[in-house]
Amino acid sequence: MVFLPSPPNLWDFAMEKNKTKQYNKISLCAWRKANASLPRTVHSSPLATSRMKQLKAKLKFILSFLKSEWNFADYPLETWKNPNAGQKDIEYGAKFTNWWNLVAHGESEFQAVENLKLHFSDFKKNNSKIPRPGANVPIEFTERDRIEKYEHIAVDFFEKIIGINFYDCFISDLSSLFDFDLEKEETLKKIKTEYGIVPQDKDYFLADIFEQIDEKASG
Repeated sequence: MVFLPSPPNLWDFAMEKNKTKQYNKISLCAWRKANASLPRTVHSSPLATSRMKQLKAKLKFILSFLKSEWNFADYPLETWKNPNAGQKDIEYGAKFTNWWNLVAHGESEFQAVENLKLHFSDFKKNNSKIPRPGANVPIEFTERDRIEKYEHIAVDFFEKIIGINFYDCFISDLSSLFDFDLEKEETLKKIKTEYGIVPQDKDYFLADIFEQIDEKASG
């Protein structure tokens, strides 16, 4: 005679499985309660952050049709911290989403935004038409032959004087030293210490400064 094992009691098996679920659920709740004071960190991917910025820009764009004149608050604002800043004056940055040419810096997020307000105000005064909030404003490229001629000087200058990577931004022959919201006296002192020159052009065009540095080095 062959004795077969008795079939499992399905009811007991189901009840045991349910107890395990309940235990796990209670354990999870207890863990959450015990660790309720721990900080919860939410990590946003660059792609998710970019999408949120564009979503905000689209909303500002739609709302802009409800009025005929736009002020600073009507534009989608972006701020960031520059980890490679060599000076406090450019440690933080601010701009409008999709408006690439209007950028400001400052030693704090608040100051960067305040400087952007000044740039925006100046732009409105000097232009009869301003971009619609949230709209994509194309970059207007200007000549940069002289900048390219002194590229080796520009790379060194940006690292020592401005504190950012030369290749991280677009610089033209009409770019000025004070497009970067630097403190004037401190910056001119650093230029004299590093390169032994005092910029002659009071518009402080970078191309002119680089030319002076090149002439000084050539003797």
